[in-house]
Amino acid sequence: MSEDVRPAGGAEMFAHSAGGAEMFDAIVISGEQFREGSAYLEEIPIRKIAALSLWLREHPGWKVFIAGHTDSIPISTAEYPSNLELSLARARSVYQLLRMNGISEDRMDYTGCGARMPLAPNDTEAGRLRNRRVEIQAVPPEDYAEGDPDLAAGLDRPDTAAYSLADDAGVCADIVRPAEGRIFHDRSEIDVEIVSPLGSQIELYVDNVPVGAERIGQKRIDVSKGTLEYIFYGVKIEEGANDILVVCREHGGERNTCVRRVYLAGRTRGIVPEHAEVAVPADGRTAPELVFLVNDANGLPVRDGVFADVTGPEDLIGGIDCNPHQTGVQAATGEGRIVIDLPPSRDARREKIRVAIDGISVSCRVDYTSLMRNWLLFGYGEGTLGHGSITGTGSTQRSQERYRDGIYSEGKIAFYGQGEIAEGHLLTAAVDTRPLRDDMLFRRIEPEKYYPIYGDASELRFNAASRSGTFLRLESRRYSAMLGDFQTDTGDNEFTGYHRAFNGVQGESRIGRGSVKAFITRTDQVTYQEEIPAEGTSGFYFLGNYPLVENSEKIRIEVRNRYHPEQIVRVDYKQTGRDYDINYMDGSILFKEPVASVDGNLNPVTIVVSYECRDSGGKNFIYGLRSVVDVTDSLTVGLTAVLEEEGIENASLVGLDLSGEVARGLAVESEYAHSEKFLLGGGDAFRLGIGGSGKGAVAWKTYYREIDHNFFNPSFSGGKTELGSRKFGGELDWRISRAFSLRSEGYRHNLRERDEEKSFAGVMGRYRTGLLDGTIGLAGAAHEDAREGRHSSVLLLTGVSFDRELVSGGIEWDQKLSGEEVQEYPNRIQANLSRKLNRFVSAALKHEYRSGSRTGTRHMTQLGLESNVNENLHLFSRYRLEGAMSGERGQATIGLQNKFRLSPDLSATLGAEKLATVSGSNADDFLAVTGGALYTPPDKDYRVKADYEIRIENVRRKHLTGLAGLKRMSDQWSALLKGDLWFCDERIERNRIKGSSTVGLSLRPRGPGAVALLSLFKVLYEKNSPAHPDGVDREIAASVEANCPLSAGWELEGKVAARWVENTFKAYTAAASTYLY
Repeated sequence: MSEDVRPAGGAEMFAHSAGGAEMFDAIVISGEQFREGSAYLEEIPIRKIAALSLWLREHPGWKVFIAGHTDSIPISTAEYPSNLELSLARARSVYQLLRMNGISEDRMDYTGCGARMPLAPNDTEAGRLRNRRVEIQAVPPEDYAEGDPDLAAGLDRPDTAAYSLADDAGVCADIVRPAEGRIFHDRSEIDVEIVSPLGSQIELYVDNVPVGAERIGQKRIDVSKGTLEYIFYGVKIEEGANDILVVCREHGGERNTCVRRVYLAGRTRGIVPEHAEVAVPADGRTAPELVFLVNDANGLPVRDGVFADVTGPEDLIGGIDCNPHQTGVQAATGEGRIVIDLPPSRDARREKIRVAIDGISVSCRVDYTSLMRNWLLFGYGEGTLGHGSITGTGSTQRSQERYRDGIYSEGKIAFYGQGEIAEGHLLTAAVDTRPLRDDMLFRRIEPEKYYPIYGDASELRFNAASRSGTFLRLESRRYSAMLGDFQTDTGDNEFTGYHRAFNGVQGESRIGRGSVKAFITRTDQVTYQEEIPAEGTSGFYFLGNYPLVENSEKIRIEVRNRYHPEQIVRVDYKQTGRDYDINYMDGSILFKEPVASVDGNLNPVTIVVSYECRDSGGKNFIYGLRSVVDVTDSLTVGLTAVLEEEGIENASLVGLDLSGEVARGLAVESEYAHSEKFLLGGGDAFRLGIGGSGKGAVAWKTYYREIDHNFFNPSFSGGKTELGSRKFGGELDWRISRAFSLRSEGYRHNLRERDEEKSFAGVMGRYRTGLLDGTIGLAGAAHEDAREGRHSSVLLLTGVSFDRELVSGGIEWDQKLSGEEVQEYPNRIQANLSRKLNRFVSAALKHEYRSGSRTGTRHMTQLGLESNVNENLHLFSRYRLEGAMSGERGQATIGLQNKFRLSPDLSATLGAEKLATVSGSNADDFLAVTGGALYTPPDKDYRVKADYEIRIENVRRKHLTGLAGLKRMSDQWSALLKGDLWFCDERIERNRIKGSSTVGLSLRPRGPGAVALLSLFKVLYEKNSPAHPDGVDREIAASVEANCPLSAGWELEGKVAARWVENTFKAYTAAASTYLY
């Protein structure tokens, strides 16, 4: 018994009893007398307990030891994570019962043994029933030597009966709820339910602080049981452990007590990764799981739903965001843990995932290790015989660059090999004598270029992508080196992040707590970045430069603050094939679903595209280096250097960064970068952020950032708004008590390039009660520029909100008290109300009203209705109306979104957006309507999808229609049909048309020697596209390929293909046809 878990308060008695003094059985309370899975006693042998109390009064030197036991059946609940906790809670319940019956606390101790001391085997129900028990034993004095007093027989009298807890024979008050050891997370005011005998008086204390009788919200008398039940509402508890004490006084003046200890988890004060490094094989199937334990200052697990910022490579963490309405990627706590499920990978890599909450940041490394394989060698030879012809009335020079004229033949030899050259060192090599075009990177599989349907579940990917035709990669756990296509991975830093795609040499070395990456390439690529306002449709959206280097593009959707365009509210990165299709020849992008022009709060949505094109000049070398060292487990230092040769003068970028915790509760994030660029000269960028949290409830951060107007980095996304600026400021959060907190914020932003300065300073107090949450504060704001001069004002900021089970809402009011109106801070009233109408339907209403002498009047109303009638029917509608009235212009925005799921097989969507001008110019007015339907019967062998979108503007109408169907005709035959048509009906310019259709058929028979067939028929048509104004492009392509295995090592392959292209520009026409055998 010396290993039993028990309260620390009984250490002396426990040491004595375990050290040699014998203990004698007194009472055994069966597990049947407890509520199942609980420590609540339903039946008590009260006369045995009364007799034991009397016996102890007659034997003053004796003490009592209580031990709880369970069977071996596992239990896991919120209150009792294991049998050990359940046994301890049951022992404490008996301990409380004995104390209520007059046995002093200093004469008792208790423990929980779980399932470690069974009386019988646990493989039968009868045995398990014997093992579920609480034993009460008598501990004699140190000099006792008279043998067993036979207490068990003496207490077991014939008139002993089982009584309920409410019997008043010697029983005083008991705390019904909360349960012993319960941990509260989401509220600091709890309800306490007490039962006591009729005629008694009770007093309630929390940590020796009395709770007033006004907290008693309910009394219930049970005459038959002779009990009185009290419920104290809104009893305040503090962070950490809280002892709830009930003092009961009966008529005779006898005083008894009952104590429960409960806990209130506080704010996050510690994050610990379960494993510092998680290693999984890079097999494309094994997904790593990262677990972080999150606790408060007392070691208690924090509440569920606390959001943590997660940083790391976008391709790993992009799909785990559980709070898309907040900038960045967030994960939420659950049961005191943050669990991050990362995707599997086929590429060996080693990355760091960082988690941060309230300035506390930790990291965990994930290591995708290479699968060490035996040598695999594969060789391939191919010969082609074809005939092409080029005809037309215009110049055929451009066509001759892409198509052959007359009979031609060509061929290639390629091989691929992979295997270990030494233990732990894997080599991958590939050579292709007919490499890809110079404007293609990574050889990304695009089914539209090959066959749209393959008739099986195979996955197509390239393991050795290189546009030069030669690929080499040598890797181990400590290093990797490669020649081929690669992405420059220099981290996610703001100033030194350099994200481009090249073909060349790249290597990485991992030594101890650090790593070094380097690359060298020779290229003529030029980087572009364009921002395209979303139109509420899927597209087409056209880039300004083309043709693109294939697979070099990166597309993201940015939502920006409608009043502060420089502030990015949310970013959503898109993937080709899954989220969009792109034509590299003309720079046209078509998304898989409509991209709204504004979000739910009327913030504008922007499509940001970074891509590369070939330059007509010569090729130049580019060198890059990135080094990272983990100084401590939570502090990282990095160095970045990039050199671009540009003929006359080189361009360079050098930077140093520091991030992490320098001490407990003190975090720093800093970055410095220097650039040199021909014609621009030198430029610096610097930022420093320091934040921390105290032992109490104080959290703070301060920052400084300055960017020269000559600073240059092609991957820097803030160039349009932040070049030539300086900004510094700070924030302070101080939680004075559970109910009251203060928040202060201030900054000054100097935009030297625009001769503009903004400043703000304010303090806000917040008071929370059980029903309401109120805020009030003062702020000063100023705005100065060369055109309008300086404006400053003092603002009153107030608000009140409430949140109940069925209804929630609030109102915020910002009012100018003195000074002149500052454009970003007008008078504002915002109200919102959300109501759950019934168990299926909920509604939300939001209204905002802004007014000012300089900005005019603006109002915005939002109404939403959402219903979940059953698992097959989900409906939602959202309506938005925004109006702005000033001296020159007034606008109204209306939006509507509906989603219907009428059956398990059929779903439909309907959306609409409208911008209408009330007064002033209506050049930007539009109406966008989108609709779609998807039919996916689970037990059928086909799928059908249809979409239609229209955008109506003053000078044009854009239509987009899409249709797709998939049919499996048998176990061997599959077919796919898809097509889309985009038509732009212009009132001033020429109409534009862009359309394509694809038909695919596959035969995949089973069995040896079976012939597999893949086929494709594709039609493309464009008229007056941005890439070919006043031109018409037509293209027809068809292909059939057959494969027949002859033996285990040989396969016969045949292919027939034809392609016809015609390009027309005004009166000139060029045509080309190609046939391949």
